[in-house]
Amino acid sequence: MNNFSALLRGQLATQLRQIRLNKNLPIIDIACKCDLSVANIDAIERGEALSFKKYLRLIHFYRKRIKILLDNEVGR
Repeated sequence: MNNFSALLRGQLATQLRQIRLNKNLPIIDIACKCDLSVANIDAIERGEALSFKKYLRLIHFYRKRIKILLDNEVGR
């Protein structure tokens, strides 16, 4: 389970950081608007093990949703 959680956090971190950068938003502006601390947003963007509720709060702030896709195994 820990490997799955780490994989999910890593995927979310990359995408959430890219969304913020594409919107040219400073972390402090987001923190003021979505009730997360700057430290929490920074930790989320690095894929750290925080409460999934905090990840969801940021995902909802960006008006995104999570979609899981199963793909073919590489090398087969």
